Amino acid sequence: MDDAEKKLVNSVSDDITVEEVALKTAKTPKAKKSGKQGFFSQVKAEFKKIIWPSRQSLARQTVAVIVATVVLGALIVLIDNVVRLGINMLIK
Repeated sequence: MDDAEKKLVNSVSDDITVEEVALKTAKTPKAKKSGKQGFFSQVKAEFKKIIWPSRQSLARQTVAVIVATVVLGALIVLIDNVVRLGINMLIK
């Protein structure tokens, strides 16, 4: 890899590099075994292609999910209270 490619890879703000993607998405040799052994060797080959998130990325995504859940829950409670108040006013 030349200097320009190294700079490009280093400037990528994602958690994974171009090389990792290329290695993970490379075609794996097909299993020649049949039956259960062939199935499990294919499963193992597919698991090698998985790109696991970094600790920072996982933490950011977890915080985003928790915040979105709390905000959505608060919004549902607010709408529920407004509807309940409106129905109570109509009944009385």
